[in-house]
Amino acid sequence: MTDFRLHSVLRPLTSVAMDGPGTLPRWSASALSTYERCGERYRRRYVERERGPGSVPMAVGTAVHRAAALDNGARLALDQRAKLGELVDVAVAAYDEALDRDRVEAPAPERGEGRDGAAAGARGWGAHVSPSLPRPLACEERIEADLAGVRLVGVLDYVTPGPAGDVVGDLKTGRAPAAGAAARSAQLTLYGILWRAKTGRWPAAVALDHLRPPSAKRRAATWQHERQASPRGPGDYAAVVARIGQVQAAVAAGVFLPAGEHEFTCAPRWCEFWPTCRYVAPARRALSAREE
Repeated sequence: MTDFRLHSVLRPLTSVAMDGPGTLPRWSASALSTYERCGERYRRRYVERERGPGSVPMAVGTAVHRAAALDNGARLALDQRAKLGELVDVAVAAYDEALDRDRVEAPAPERGEGRDGAAAGARGWGAHVSPSLPRPLACEERIEADLAGVRLVGVLDYVTPGPAGDVVGDLKTGRAPAAGAAARSAQLTLYGILWRAKTGRWPAAVALDHLRPPSAKRRAATWQHERQASPRGPGDYAAVVARIGQVQAAVAAGVFLPAGEHEFTCAPRWCEFWPTCRYVAPARRALSAREE
Protein backbone atom coordinates (compact mmCIF):
# COMPACT_ATOMS: atom_id res chain seq x y z
CA MET A 1 0.00 0.00 0.00
CA THR A 2 2.74 2.46 0.93
CA ASP A 3 4.77 1.74 -2.20
CA PHE A 4 1.73 2.23 -4.43
CA ARG A 5 0.82 5.52 -2.78
CA LEU A 6 4.38 6.73 -3.06
CA HIS A 7 4.50 5.84 -6.74
CA SER A 8 1.23 7.62 -7.47
CA VAL A 9 2.29 10.71 -5.51
CA LEU A 10 5.87 11.01 -6.68
CA ARG A 11 5.37 10.09 -10.33
CA PRO A 12 4.46 13.68 -11.36
CA LEU A 13 7.41 15.10 -9.43
CA THR A 14 9.12 17.69 -11.61
CA SER A 15 11.36 20.66 -11.01
CA VAL A 16 9.51 23.89 -11.79
CA ALA A 17 10.08 27.63 -11.53
CA MET A 18 8.30 29.28 -8.61
CA ASP A 19 9.18 32.93 -9.07
CA GLY A 20 5.68 34.12 -9.89
CA PRO A 21 2.69 34.40 -7.57
CA GLY A 22 1.13 31.12 -6.49
CA THR A 23 -1.71 29.83 -4.38
CA LEU A 24 0.32 27.33 -2.38
CA PRO A 25 2.99 28.07 0.24
CA ARG A 26 6.52 26.86 -0.34
CA TRP A 27 7.43 24.18 2.18
CA SER A 28 11.02 24.04 3.30
CA ALA A 29 12.39 21.79 6.00
CA SER A 30 12.68 24.75 8.37
CA ALA A 31 9.08 25.84 7.74
CA LEU A 32 7.79 22.33 8.41
CA SER A 33 9.87 22.00 11.57
CA THR A 34 8.80 25.44 12.80
CA TYR A 35 5.10 24.63 12.40
CA GLU A 36 5.42 21.27 14.11
CA ARG A 37 7.25 22.80 17.08
CA CYS A 38 5.04 25.88 17.40
CA GLY A 39 2.26 26.96 15.08
CA GLU A 40 2.28 30.48 16.50
CA ARG A 41 5.96 30.92 15.72
CA TYR A 42 5.29 29.67 12.20
CA ARG A 43 2.43 32.16 11.81
CA ARG A 44 4.51 35.12 12.86
CA ARG A 45 7.56 34.13 10.80
CA TYR A 46 6.02 32.78 7.59
CA VAL A 47 2.55 34.34 7.46
CA GLU A 48 3.09 37.73 9.10
CA ARG A 49 6.72 37.86 7.89
CA GLU A 50 8.03 39.12 11.22
CA ARG A 51 11.75 38.94 11.85
CA GLY A 52 13.15 38.67 15.33
CA PRO A 53 16.75 39.30 16.32
CA GLY A 54 19.35 36.63 15.68
CA SER A 55 21.95 35.25 18.07
CA VAL A 56 25.70 34.77 18.22
CA PRO A 57 25.48 30.95 17.77
CA MET A 58 23.27 31.45 14.71
CA ALA A 59 25.78 33.89 13.25
CA VAL A 60 28.61 31.41 13.86
CA GLY A 61 26.64 28.69 12.08
CA THR A 62 26.01 30.99 9.13
CA ALA A 63 29.70 31.86 8.96
CA VAL A 64 30.91 28.25 8.97
CA HIS A 65 28.35 27.35 6.30
CA ARG A 66 29.63 30.21 4.14
CA ALA A 67 33.18 28.89 4.44
CA ALA A 68 32.04 25.37 3.58
CA ALA A 69 30.19 26.70 0.53
CA LEU A 70 33.34 28.46 -0.68
CA ASP A 71 35.37 25.28 -0.29
CA ASN A 72 32.77 23.05 -1.93
CA GLY A 73 32.41 25.51 -4.79
CA ALA A 74 36.16 25.45 -5.41
CA ARG A 75 36.21 21.67 -5.35
CA LEU A 76 33.23 21.43 -7.68
CA ALA A 77 34.55 23.94 -10.23
CA LEU A 78 38.31 23.46 -9.98
CA ASP A 79 38.77 20.15 -8.14
CA GLN A 80 40.87 21.86 -5.50
CA ARG A 81 40.22 22.88 -1.91
CA ALA A 82 40.15 26.48 -0.78
CA LYS A 83 43.03 27.60 1.41
CA LEU A 84 42.46 27.73 5.16
CA GLY A 85 43.20 31.45 5.21
CA GLU A 86 40.52 32.06 2.60
CA LEU A 87 37.99 30.03 4.57
CA VAL A 88 38.73 32.00 7.73
CA ASP A 89 38.44 35.36 5.98
CA VAL A 90 35.09 34.42 4.42
CA ALA A 91 33.75 33.07 7.72
CA VAL A 92 34.69 36.18 9.72
CA ALA A 93 33.17 38.46 7.09
CA ALA A 94 29.99 36.38 7.02
CA TYR A 95 29.82 36.45 10.83
CA ASP A 96 30.06 40.24 10.99
CA GLU A 97 27.48 40.54 8.23
CA ALA A 98 25.08 38.23 10.10
CA LEU A 99 25.42 40.25 13.31
CA ASP A 100 24.34 43.41 11.50
CA ARG A 101 21.69 41.87 9.25
CA ASP A 102 19.98 39.90 12.02
CA ARG A 103 20.25 42.69 14.61
CA VAL A 104 22.06 40.48 17.10
CA GLU A 105 22.05 41.95 20.60
CA ALA A 106 25.03 40.65 22.59
CA PRO A 107 27.78 42.16 24.74
CA ALA A 108 31.15 42.82 23.14
CA PRO A 109 32.92 39.86 24.80
CA GLU A 110 30.30 37.42 23.52
CA ARG A 111 30.49 38.90 20.03
CA GLY A 112 34.28 38.60 20.12
CA GLU A 113 34.12 34.97 21.22
CA GLY A 114 31.67 34.29 18.42
CA ARG A 115 34.04 35.81 15.87
CA ASP A 116 36.85 33.60 17.13
CA GLY A 117 34.49 30.63 16.96
CA ALA A 118 33.55 31.40 13.37
CA ALA A 119 37.23 31.46 12.38
CA ALA A 120 37.95 28.24 14.27
CA GLY A 121 34.91 26.55 12.75
CA ALA A 122 36.07 27.45 9.25
CA ARG A 123 39.45 25.92 10.04
CA GLY A 124 37.64 22.86 11.42
CA TRP A 125 35.77 22.43 8.15
CA GLY A 126 38.96 22.76 6.11
CA ALA A 127 40.99 20.44 8.36
CA HIS A 128 38.45 17.75 9.27
CA VAL A 129 35.32 17.67 7.12
CA SER A 130 36.50 18.68 3.65
CA PRO A 131 39.32 16.09 3.44
CA SER A 132 36.86 13.34 4.37
CA LEU A 133 34.47 14.07 1.49
CA PRO A 134 34.87 13.23 -2.20
CA ARG A 135 34.56 15.96 -4.80
CA PRO A 136 30.94 17.15 -4.70
CA LEU A 137 28.42 16.70 -7.48
CA ALA A 138 26.58 19.82 -6.33
CA CYS A 139 26.80 22.44 -3.58
CA GLU A 140 24.46 25.13 -2.31
CA GLU A 141 21.92 23.77 -4.80
CA ARG A 142 18.58 25.54 -4.53
CA ILE A 143 15.79 23.33 -5.85
CA GLU A 144 12.07 24.00 -6.04
CA ALA A 145 9.55 21.35 -7.01
CA ASP A 146 5.81 20.88 -7.35
CA LEU A 147 4.65 17.60 -5.87
CA ALA A 148 0.97 16.84 -6.41
CA GLY A 149 -0.25 20.12 -4.96
CA VAL A 150 2.60 20.58 -2.49
CA ARG A 151 5.39 23.01 -3.28
CA LEU A 152 8.79 22.07 -1.89
CA VAL A 153 11.94 24.17 -1.68
CA GLY A 154 15.36 23.60 -0.21
CA VAL A 155 19.03 24.48 -0.51
CA LEU A 156 21.19 21.36 -0.44
CA ASP A 157 24.55 21.98 1.24
CA TYR A 158 26.33 19.39 -0.88
CA VAL A 159 25.82 16.11 -2.70
CA THR A 160 28.73 13.69 -3.07
CA PRO A 161 29.18 10.39 -4.88
CA GLY A 162 29.13 7.22 -2.79
CA PRO A 163 29.74 3.52 -3.43
CA ALA A 164 26.05 2.85 -4.07
CA GLY A 165 25.06 6.24 -5.51
CA ASP A 166 24.58 9.87 -4.59
CA VAL A 167 24.79 10.96 -0.93
CA VAL A 168 22.91 14.11 0.10
CA GLY A 169 24.87 15.82 2.89
CA ASP A 170 24.04 18.58 5.32
CA LEU A 171 26.35 20.47 7.69
CA LYS A 172 25.37 21.10 11.31
CA THR A 173 27.34 23.15 13.82
CA GLY A 174 26.93 23.47 17.55
CA ARG A 175 25.76 20.97 20.13
CA ALA A 176 26.46 17.24 20.08
CA PRO A 177 24.27 15.24 17.71
CA ALA A 178 21.55 13.02 19.09
CA ALA A 179 21.83 9.33 18.35
CA GLY A 180 19.99 8.56 15.13
CA ALA A 181 19.65 12.22 14.12
CA ALA A 182 20.22 11.44 10.43
CA ALA A 183 17.71 8.59 10.47
CA ARG A 184 15.02 10.84 11.96
CA SER A 185 15.75 13.93 9.85
CA ALA A 186 12.74 15.02 7.80
CA GLN A 187 15.00 17.70 6.33
CA LEU A 188 17.24 15.11 4.70
CA THR A 189 14.22 13.17 3.44
CA LEU A 190 12.84 16.32 1.81
CA TYR A 191 16.27 16.98 0.29
CA GLY A 192 16.21 13.47 -1.18
CA ILE A 193 12.91 14.25 -2.90
CA LEU A 194 14.30 17.51 -4.24
CA TRP A 195 17.43 15.79 -5.55
CA ARG A 196 15.17 13.32 -7.37
CA ALA A 197 13.27 16.28 -8.86
CA LYS A 198 16.53 17.83 -10.06
CA THR A 199 18.31 14.76 -11.42
CA GLY A 200 15.78 11.95 -11.79
CA ARG A 201 17.84 9.89 -9.29
CA TRP A 202 16.99 8.94 -5.74
CA PRO A 203 19.96 9.35 -3.39
CA ALA A 204 21.51 6.15 -2.13
CA ALA A 205 21.89 7.70 1.34
CA VAL A 206 21.67 10.93 3.30
CA ALA A 207 24.18 12.19 5.86
CA LEU A 208 24.68 14.79 8.57
CA ASP A 209 28.17 16.17 9.13
CA HIS A 210 28.31 17.52 12.69
CA LEU A 211 31.06 20.04 13.39
CA ARG A 212 31.31 20.73 17.12
CA PRO A 213 33.30 23.45 18.89
CA PRO A 214 35.94 22.75 21.54
CA SER A 215 34.64 21.51 24.89
CA ALA A 216 36.35 21.01 28.23
CA LYS A 217 33.62 18.52 29.15
CA ARG A 218 34.44 16.37 26.12
CA ARG A 219 38.18 17.04 26.55
CA ALA A 220 38.27 18.35 22.99
CA ALA A 221 40.63 21.25 22.35
CA THR A 222 39.67 21.70 18.70
CA TRP A 223 36.55 21.46 16.57
CA GLN A 224 35.45 17.84 16.13
CA HIS A 225 33.75 16.19 13.14
CA GLU A 226 31.24 13.36 13.32
CA ARG A 227 29.27 11.96 10.37
CA GLN A 228 25.92 10.21 10.65
CA ALA A 229 24.65 8.48 7.51
CA SER A 230 21.28 6.84 6.90
CA PRO A 231 19.45 5.17 4.01
CA ARG A 232 16.10 6.36 2.69
CA GLY A 233 13.33 4.33 1.10
CA PRO A 234 9.81 4.70 -0.33
CA GLY A 235 8.16 4.69 3.09
CA ASP A 236 10.36 7.54 4.31
CA TYR A 237 9.46 9.74 1.35
CA ALA A 238 5.75 8.92 1.60
CA ALA A 239 5.74 9.81 5.31
CA VAL A 240 7.25 13.28 4.89
CA VAL A 241 4.93 14.06 1.97
CA ALA A 242 1.94 13.03 4.10
CA ARG A 243 3.15 15.24 6.97
CA ILE A 244 3.55 18.27 4.73
CA GLY A 245 0.10 17.69 3.24
CA GLN A 246 -1.52 17.68 6.67
CA VAL A 247 0.39 20.75 7.82
CA GLN A 248 -0.55 22.59 4.64
CA ALA A 249 -4.23 21.76 5.25
CA ALA A 250 -3.96 23.07 8.82
CA VAL A 251 -2.36 26.32 7.67
CA ALA A 252 -5.05 26.78 5.03
CA ALA A 253 -7.66 26.37 7.79
CA GLY A 254 -5.94 28.98 9.96
CA VAL A 255 -4.84 26.51 12.63
CA PHE A 256 -1.69 27.70 14.44
CA LEU A 257 -1.42 25.91 17.78
CA PRO A 258 1.25 27.33 20.12
CA ALA A 259 3.91 25.13 21.64
CA GLY A 260 3.16 23.68 25.06
CA GLU A 261 4.38 25.72 28.01
CA HIS A 262 6.75 22.95 29.06
CA GLU A 263 8.37 22.48 25.65
CA PHE A 264 12.04 23.46 25.81
CA THR A 265 11.68 25.50 22.62
CA CYS A 266 9.09 27.75 24.31
CA ALA A 267 11.73 29.92 25.95
CA PRO A 268 13.54 33.19 25.18
CA ARG A 269 16.71 31.28 24.32
CA TRP A 270 15.00 29.36 21.51
CA CYS A 271 12.25 31.64 20.23
CA GLU A 272 12.74 35.19 19.02
CA PHE A 273 9.03 35.93 19.55
CA TRP A 274 8.84 34.71 23.16
CA PRO A 275 9.12 38.18 24.73
CA THR A 276 6.04 39.40 22.82
CA CYS A 277 4.08 36.15 22.46
CA ARG A 278 0.45 36.42 23.58
CA TYR A 279 0.52 32.82 24.79
CA VAL A 280 3.28 33.40 27.35
CA ALA A 281 1.82 34.18 30.78
CA PRO A 282 3.18 37.21 32.68
CA ALA A 283 4.19 34.95 35.57
CA ARG A 284 6.47 32.99 33.23
CA ARG A 285 8.01 36.17 31.90
CA ALA A 286 8.69 37.42 35.42
CA LEU A 287 10.26 34.08 36.37
CA SER A 288 12.49 34.16 33.30
CA ALA A 289 13.63 37.71 34.12
CA ARG A 290 14.59 36.66 37.67
CA GLU A 291 16.57 33.67 36.37
CA GLU A 292 18.68 35.74 33.97
